[in-house]
Amino acid sequence: MNTIESIRSRSMYRGRLQERRLADADLLRLIEAAGWAPSGHNSQPWEFLVVDDSELISRIAGIASANFDAFLENSAELRRFVANFGCWLRWSEQELVDAGDGIFFERMSRVAWQELDAMTDIEDIRKRLIGILGSHGTPSRLISTAPCLIITLVNTLRRIPDDSNDMMALTSAGAAMQNLRLAATELGIAVHEQSPVYDLPETRDALRVLLGIPAECRIVGGMRLGYPSDPVRSSRTHVRRPVAAVMHRNRY
Repeated sequence: MNTIESIRSRSMYRGRLQERRLADADLLRLIEAAGWAPSGHNSQPWEFLVVDDSELISRIAGIASANFDAFLENSAELRRFVANFGCWLRWSEQELVDAGDGIFFERMSRVAWQELDAMTDIEDIRKRLIGILGSHGTPSRLISTAPCLIITLVNTLRRIPDDSNDMMALTSAGAAMQNLRLAATELGIAVHEQSPVYDLPETRDALRVLLGIPAECRIVGGMRLGYPSDPVRSSRTHVRRPVAAVMHRNRY
């Protein structure tokens, strides 16, 4: 498989993973591939925390789900959340293909989401969202059944002499994560990004304590990995906008 084919075939895997651990040889190849990403001043600000202890993985799943439940139960910004979330929802696979972006959402109909979006009472919105997105006491299955989680860190001590340091470090870490995903594609390892591991500050703070992450390291990503139990099929988010829509020449 050449580089372009690897890029086009890479997708997020939402199916079942085998229970067996990642082979150490495969894991080391993934981290080595990540380490060959470009970075400002060759600073290599990324670090990767591999979690393959099942008890720790279960605790991480519980923390992520509990904190998202708390967000739904307490946030005063749910109307904005509904608007931001809703703009990326597609209601059929054909609509997903036509738009070239977004996610196919099967948990409710377009009409039901439009009703939610039209609500003005925050408590009505809260009740509806908890019903749709809440864990209902069951930690994330995608996280809890993973044989391996990899949490991406940026070490802020590896600072470059540039005012754009934060941007440079984040783009460097993003390149490293993409290297890892592409290497996983070649090795037959399934990868699925898990934003609940890092999207809320309360979750990041709790994981910092649980996993002994030092203060100078920021959590900037998290993914589950394993050998797929089912054939790897194209993800329902495996669509892209056409080149003509994203390429600008000389002027925007």
